[in-house]
Amino acid sequence: MLEQLQRYEPDQKVQWLTARDEHVYPLCAAREGKIFSIDEAKKEIEGKFCKPGDPDDRCRCCFISVIELDDISDEELAELGIEIEIE
Repeated sequence: MLEQLQRYEPDQKVQWLTARDEHVYPLCAAREGKIFSIDEAKKEIEGKFCKPGDPDDRCRCCFISVIELDDISDEELAELGIEIEIE
């Protein structure tokens, strides 16, 4: 997972996701859905790894980018084809 974080810019935020099944290690399941800065995410996993119950299992976690809409202009949203209605 550490390699995955290298793809993000340092000021980006990521959300921790798991497969949400019985094979997810409890330490990882506790992080499900949490949002971290890149530095925070790196600290969470440095020296710790997913520990599957079966040696043939693989990591059941991933990160996705979190986009804060306040950081994106209306023009950029329009270029992406995103329309947001504020009520």
